[in-house]
Amino acid sequence: MSFRPSATSICWLLFAGCSPEPESLPPQGQILLFIATDAPLPPAPGTSLDPLDPPPLFDHLRIDVGSRQELADDAPPLRRDFAVHRGLFESGPISVGIAPPTHESGFAARARLYRAANARAGLPAPSSCIDQTLLLPTVDVDGIERLLVTLRVDDTEHPGVIEQPVSAEAAPTGTAVGSWPGAAAVPCGEPPQDGEICVPGGAFWMGDPELKNDTDVQDAEREHLVVVSPFFIDTHEVTVAELRAAQAELSAAQAPLPPFWSGSNRGLAEDDYSTFTLQASDEDPADTQAALPVNAVVWETARAYCQARGRDLPSEAMFEFMASGRGREHRYVWGDDSPNCDDAVAARAGFGVYATFEGACRPSGNPGGVLPAGGGSRDRLALDPNRENDVLDLAGNLSEWMLDWFNAEDEGVWATAGVQTDPVALDVGRLGARRAVRGGSWRGRYVELRAAARVGRDPAAENRSLGFRCARRP
Repeated sequence: MSFRPSATSICWLLFAGCSPEPESLPPQGQILLFIATDAPLPPAPGTSLDPLDPPPLFDHLRIDVGSRQELADDAPPLRRDFAVHRGLFESGPISVGIAPPTHESGFAARARLYRAANARAGLPAPSSCIDQTLLLPTVDVDGIERLLVTLRVDDTEHPGVIEQPVSAEAAPTGTAVGSWPGAAAVPCGEPPQDGEICVPGGAFWMGDPELKNDTDVQDAEREHLVVVSPFFIDTHEVTVAELRAAQAELSAAQAPLPPFWSGSNRGLAEDDYSTFTLQASDEDPADTQAALPVNAVVWETARAYCQARGRDLPSEAMFEFMASGRGREHRYVWGDDSPNCDDAVAARAGFGVYATFEGACRPSGNPGGVLPAGGGSRDRLALDPNRENDVLDLAGNLSEWMLDWFNAEDEGVWATAGVQTDPVALDVGRLGARRAVRGGSWRGRYVELRAAARVGRDPAAENRSLGFRCARRP
């Protein structure tokens, strides 16, 4: 049994020296397997991704041939594994030739479209893989069977066995690559309100395998393919002035105000790092506190504030979709390069009551703490071409309350296999009654700035490194 080259443009990828010349046409007695997909793939080498194209979701194709048991054991006698891109499918499905022993049955071909970055020890991760096994028919000495297998994004994490092969005689001549509707950028369809901006919908890989075993974050490494509907998001974390203006609504909801600023900047007490005040004071006659993001807000108050404005807290999926570049799989909101002190408001502790926290970025003689919105030069997501309404401080300044309960990645909504649309963890997880928190903070470490970093916090915690912003669906 062997692979045989086809007369298509893909053959040279599978067989060194193969060319689509007449003398290299498939010999008789074989199966010509055509492979199609609707998945967004990387652009062809030498080209760039069109801004209107959805970001790629998969980048490698693995084809195994053997008995069903050999494929189930992932020990096939024949295997080909290669990078794929849009250009390979330009004219329609790609094809490979397979030459099993004539008149013998029991062979199968397994096709897996997967993300190489998420493979471990060369094994594609089931959670980020389209996996289809095709039972091969017997072939005659002079017979050629033309079969088609379509790797659909909707089948991600749902391996299947195709017992009745589909004939490739009617295989499409055009490309279906990138046509999966879940990846399309969907606009909000209405204008934003003051202080918010539309985040067009789309698909992305939620989770980051690089965060495995990092003790500063919790259950952040398993990838899930998530579709996010369009939504509006506040361009900045809620400020002291904005929370002041909602006191009547918060009182009606019996939601407590956060602890007040002590009036001191010495950093020797926790309330020295609180930002909330009711008005200007002798210690702050210019009322500079009003412009600071409000911190130490309990989850109940944060949600009551958002609901009073006709909004709600964002979900974990919304937040990571933004922070990772809306499907571009960035490690940080600005890209993949590691942060420094100017990029985001982080590592500004290490003084007074926070002497044991990270302080590498705290200016000398400064107690550290929260900065006004936009204090990080690259901690911003550009959604407006005019750069007038960037979403600020997704990585640092304050961590932010999410709508979700904090669930481990193998429970609740995160245990659901396959593509998920707008997931929210609505049930308390086994790790305890904690709410999810996203984003790093002024007193956190650099790893907490990662787009996929997540932790759970007591919803009643008055944490001086924790704030919030609001979101809403159109």
